[in-house]
Amino acid sequence: MTVKRSEALEHNRARTPWILLVGVIGLGGKPDSFASRLTLAVGNNFSGQFSIGRINNREALEPDLDTLRTTASIHHNVRFSSGHVSTSLIWGRNKDLESHGTRIFNGYTAESTVNFLSQNWVDSH
Repeated sequence: MTVKRSEALEHNRARTPWILLVGVIGLGGKPDSFASRLTLAVGNNFSGQFSIGRINNREALEPDLDTLRTTASIHHNVRFSSGHVSTSLIWGRNKDLESHGTRIFNGYTAESTVNFLSQNWVDSH
């Protein structure tokens, strides 16, 4: 459900703002499953996404466990004469539903990739 940083940066090459909304219903053969994602890009350097989906029976050890998964991220890219810096801030949440009581798990990450002198790379997470 999440947008890969490289995919978001590829979309950022557009010169004008754009919005993309994607939705799927009936994942995994159950009609009560769904997934959707909203992606927004502004200019050449910024993009973001928000996605939400219901995943039924997501764990083999807990076969009746249904989960509402939500993610959001923002991405920034800056180019300079001999490289670029790409940075992402990402949040994700799993909210287990009904049968096992409500459990909520959040995850956060920040990552950045720097390309300098055309052939050198540094990644951080």
